[in-house]
Amino acid sequence: MFLNGCGGGGEDPTASSSGSSPNQSPTTPPSSSGGDFAPNSIGGKTVNGHIGGTSTTWQIVTTGGTNGSYTYSENGKYLNNGTYTWTKTNASSGVLALSPSDTTMELDYTAANQGTYLYHANANYNEPGTFTTN
Repeated sequence: MFLNGCGGGGEDPTASSSGSSPNQSPTTPPSSSGGDFAPNSIGGKTVNGHIGGTSTTWQIVTTGGTNGSYTYSENGKYLNNGTYTWTKTNASSGVLALSPSDTTMELDYTAANQGTYLYHANANYNEPGTFTTN
């Protein structure tokens, strides 16, 4: 849940506004399903979540890069801390592995800095919800 969207590029500073061929096409076609929302790293992010079907909110604050440390709070109350590993699995998803709890969180970005998650505490417990991040 510590996701940071990729920034978009601006104009090409080497491109000229005059003399370009009218038959040129973009080198990368626009995506019909959105952009590359999942970040390569979640270090330095604050992830705010809401457990589906409840009034419970939580927050994970990360320091590091693809690996680092985190603190976890629920409904504004600090509960624990540990280390994490972030693995970007595709353009709109990633997996956050938390230790020492040995749990994972699948983050699916539906837009930049927000989406849905599925938390896995063990083989028999899966918690869905929504998240936002800075």
